[in-house]
Amino acid sequence: MSKKSLLFISLSGSDASLPASRYKDIGQSGDDVHWVKDLLGSLGVLTKLQYQGVRAYKNEPIPNPSEIDAVILGGSYHSINDGFQWQKDMMVWLEAYRKTGRPLLGICGGHQMMSSMLGSSVERLDEAPFAGSFPITLSSAGRQHFLFEGMSDQPIFHFANSEYVIVPPAQATVLGSTNAFTTAALDYGDQWLSVQFHPEMTHDVIAVDFKFSQPELVERYYPLPDAPKLLFNYLNSVDMLN
Repeated sequence: MSKKSLLFISLSGSDASLPASRYKDIGQSGDDVHWVKDLLGSLGVLTKLQYQGVRAYKNEPIPNPSEIDAVILGGSYHSINDGFQWQKDMMVWLEAYRKTGRPLLGICGGHQMMSSMLGSSVERLDEAPFAGSFPITLSSAGRQHFLFEGMSDQPIFHFANSEYVIVPPAQATVLGSTNAFTTAALDYGDQWLSVQFHPEMTHDVIAVDFKFSQPELVERYYPLPDAPKLLFNYLNSVDMLN
């Protein structure tokens, strides 16, 4: 049986936002295509699927939606309100992918792009950035959702965002909230899910940028070995690992 295809789409930003020199001390690059691949390897699932990463912000070609079995849409240094052409092109692709009925997990900027595409607004937080390892409070739907299977009612994840989805799209169900905003995790139906936090990053990787810009925030991050389980739950529950 052939392996199912997982596409990771990077929305990160210009190379100037991700200089590899920032990450050399922790043995990483500034490329989330590699971060996600490494994490999937550590979860023991990389050998069970066919992984491909594309950098939408570099206008790398994105496969036809019909050729992909599942997608993870990554975070971004850019606001969805910037209106770059590559962001517009990405949402056109997402609209086509939505019609396939296949699963998608959005993370941070991907979460905001999905909600914007489906009719919600994204605005700046009053007290930005919301940065650190913080708990979310699961809703009744969240406590029963496969995404948080095996987790507590207040699982902890890494956040690094200055904007937020004000209200969920009409068709979406809120799965989790924080003390700063209610839209920390959403289920849009048809296996489309998104989270404002970063289950794909380790604490040292996500803290790198603040080390240079706001070093006082670095201490807000600490290891969360259970957080990546959310990615396993997603892939397992949408039948990517069989």
